[in-house]
Amino acid sequence: MNARIKSIFSQKRTLYTVSAAVFALAILIVGVTLAFFSSTDKVTNEVNTKEYDIKIYEPKWSTTGSNAAKTSEPGETIDKDPYVYNSCENDVYIRVKIDILDSSGNTLSAEVANAIAKAIYVSYDDTNKTTLFKDDGTITSNNSYFYYDSSSATTTSDYKYDGWFYYVGDNNDALEVLESKKSTEKLFNYIHIPELKSDYNGIFDQEFDIVITAQALPTNLLDDNQTSLTSNLSDISAAFNSYITLYKYANT
Repeated sequence: MNARIKSIFSQKRTLYTVSAAVFALAILIVGVTLAFFSSTDKVTNEVNTKEYDIKIYEPKWSTTGSNAAKTSEPGETIDKDPYVYNSCENDVYIRVKIDILDSSGNTLSAEVANAIAKAIYVSYDDTNKTTLFKDDGTITSNNSYFYYDSSSATTTSDYKYDGWFYYVGDNNDALEVLESKKSTEKLFNYIHIPELKSDYNGIFDQEFDIVITAQALPTNLLDDNQTSLTSNLSDISAAFNSYITLYKYANT
């Protein structure tokens, strides 16, 4: 563990007493309701500090996707386009994850959750059909703006879809600074419902939630030479985890 991250842990006693700990956590819970079901969309942005404040938005889902999902049929493409906005005055690093749950917040079977995860697309039209997840043995991301860490996934199946996506922008493998009042690129853009009813029935004919969680880390907690994910993934992950732990403890 490098000196910078050691410093984070060494400050625990002090940070526990700070009621406005500098940390941001945003959660977007979207109820995706597909054919034969009707439900209301559920969106929650939970942020508890002003110094490091982020939000999750889905403009196309809000205007067209949520309504389309209520009457979706096999072969239809639903607009769904989450991104993170840095609404505070400070620069941060961002990571995002996806969870797929039933309408009661419980874990779906691996078969159902995996099928839904594989239906998430970065782009989808007649000539350009690109899934978010690239199933290449380790599971990587087809979205070049995000570095996907499948090793952080908690799913029990071989298809590891709920790991952390680290925002790298145009940096390839290094964390991108998200400046104040700026947004990340969209994590994905569409949910494509399979054309074949054999792939649809039992999976997409039920209600489920796609839960997007975003976390922010102040940029001053990492040195510039520590932001490469291929070289420092474990330390970067530890920095996020330590910061989140301190925040949650201070606000319990």
